[in-house]
Amino acid sequence: AGITGDTIKLGTIRPASGNFAIYDQVTAGVDAYFKAANADGGITAGDGKKYKVDLVKEDDGYDPTKTPNLAKKLGEQDGVIGFVGVAGGACGAGAHPGHVQEG
Repeated sequence: AGITGDTIKLGTIRPASGNFAIYDQVTAGVDAYFKAANADGGITAGDGKKYKVDLVKEDDGYDPTKTPNLAKKLGEQDGVIGFVGVAGGACGAGAHPGHVQEG
C-alpha cells in the first residue's frame, strides 16, 4: 500500500475550510512542488528509484475531532504511505501514524 509502480501516494489533512483555511496555502505550495517534481520525472527515494507523488488531500476545517477519522480513511481506504503538511498541534496529534493501518 502507498507505492504502486512508479507512484508514491501521500496524504495531507489541512483546514481548507473554516476560520483557518488560510493554512491551505501551505498545501498549495506542497502540491505545486510535487507537480513540478512529477513533471521532471518524480522524486528520488532512498532506494535510488524515481517516483511520482500522488497527494491525496482531506479537509478537517482545523477541527481535531475530525482529524483521526480522516487519517484512518487516508491510510486504510486511500492507501497513503505517509503524511505531509498536517497543520496544527491538536490536529497533527490526531493524524498520528497509530491511526493508520500498517501494510
